[in-house]
Amino acid sequence: LVGHSAGAIVATTAASLLMQQSTSKQIIRGLVLLAPGFLNQKPAFFSYRWIRPLIRKMSRLMAGQLASTFQALHSKPVPDHIFKSFVAARTAEHFDLAIEKTLLAQEQPYIEVLTQEFPIGKVPIHMIWADGDKVNPYAA
Repeated sequence: LVGHSAGAIVATTAASLLMQQSTSKQIIRGLVLLAPGFLNQKPAFFSYRWIRPLIRKMSRLMAGQLASTFQALHSKPVPDHIFKSFVAARTAEHFDLAIEKTLLAQEQPYIEVLTQEFPIGKVPIHMIWADGDKVNPYAA
């Protein structure tokens, strides 16, 4: 099963559920996670009340600058159809609120969830990052 970025969470969750529901534990042979997102715990200051107005402002700024930021993070021009699909989300109602809620969410670090669901030896996991990834760099 393959997952990319935040989709790595979806892939590992799906694999876990399939393995729990299957009579054959070999239904999932392994996981390939491409630049898996959310491996590190968020800094504690994200949970402080005084930071919320700043997060709200930052979320609105991020939503407004999504198009230019997306292009700037890629060394080669992004094909127009991919670019349009990616930035279309920013026109959705409450898009900035979704970014804000994502930044403020408190959850167990994904790496802990991953190691609990897939102890060493249970399912092979291969993680891949690109050299110089500016969006989701390797989390050491």
